[in-house]
Amino acid sequence: MDNLTTVIEKALTARGLGKSEFSEMVGVSRSTLARWDTSLPQPATLRKISDVLEIPHSAVLSAALASAGYLGGADTFPSPDVYVVVNECDPDDSQQYLNAGLPGAGVVGVYTTEGAADRYVETANRISNVSSEFRKHTLELDTPAVPSTVTVYTSRWEYLSDTIRTTESIHTSVPERLGESGTSPVDAEEFPHTGLVQELVISSLDPRRGEDTLKWFLETLRTQGRVRIPADAERAPEPVFESSSSATVIPSSFRDFTESADGAKRSPSTDENIRAALNYIKNSYPGVPRYSATTPADLIQKMLDRGIASSKG
Repeated sequence: MDNLTTVIEKALTARGLGKSEFSEMVGVSRSTLARWDTSLPQPATLRKISDVLEIPHSAVLSAALASAGYLGGADTFPSPDVYVVVNECDPDDSQQYLNAGLPGAGVVGVYTTEGAADRYVETANRISNVSSEFRKHTLELDTPAVPSTVTVYTSRWEYLSDTIRTTESIHTSVPERLGESGTSPVDAEEFPHTGLVQELVISSLDPRRGEDTLKWFLETLRTQGRVRIPADAERAPEPVFESSSSATVIPSSFRDFTESADGAKRSPSTDENIRAALNYIKNSYPGVPRYSATTPADLIQKMLDRGIASSKG
C-alpha cells in the first residue's frame, strides 16, 4: 500500500501540479508536507487533500494510516459516505436540461469526495440557468449496522418415524420460551384418551443440548410405558362397534368364522369373542389397563366407560 506522500505525488503528476501550489491550496507549509511520510495530518487536512486532488477520502485516509504504520499490505479503510448528485426537476421539464447538455431528472452521479460533488452541483445549476434543481445528497455506507441474530435449534420426535429431527430458525433476540438456560421445556403431545405420548418438541440455543435432553426425556417415557407405538402400517381402526338386537355389542371382526380341529368352519363361542375383544384392546390401545369380563356385554360396557368404544342404538 502506498503511503500518503506517494499518493499525493502520483496525483500531482497526473494533474500537472507542483508541491508548492498544492501546499498553498491545502493551507500547509512544504515542511509540513514532508513530515507526512511518517505522521498523520489533522482530520480536516485529510478532507482538504481529498477535495483538492479529487481522491476518495477513504484512499487518502488509508494512505495516511499506512504512513503512520497503522495499516499495511492490502489493508484499507472503508469510506464512511458517498455523495449523490440528483437533478430534482419535474420529469416533464427534463428536455430543457437535455437541450443545455445536462442530464434530465434523476440521479446524475455518485462521488466519493464531497468537493467534487459540490463543484458539479454549482456548475450544473449555473449552466442550466433555469433553477437550482441539482442537489447533493450524502449517503452513509455500511449503515445501519447488520442486526445481531441468534440461531434457535428445534428438535422434534414423533412416534411414526421414531426419529429426532432438528431444524434451525433465525431470531433477532433470544425467544422468551428459552429462558435464562437457553433451552425450552419439552412440549409433549398425547394421544387422546390413552395418556401415551406421540410427539415431543424442544428448542435450544445449543443443538446438542436440545437433542440430548429430548433423548433422555424419551427414554424416561419409554421405561414408564408412556410412549405411543404405531400399529402395523398404522391400520385404520376397526369399524364402529355394531349393535345387535340383543345387548351384546362386539366388533364385526370378532365374529369371523374360525377353523375347528377337523377343518370345518364354525362360528366362535362367547368365550372366544371375549378373548378376541381383549386382544383387540391390547393391540390397538397399548398402555390401556387390562380388562376382565364374563360376557361380551360386560366387556363392552367397560370399554364404553373408559371412552374406548362407541355404540349405536
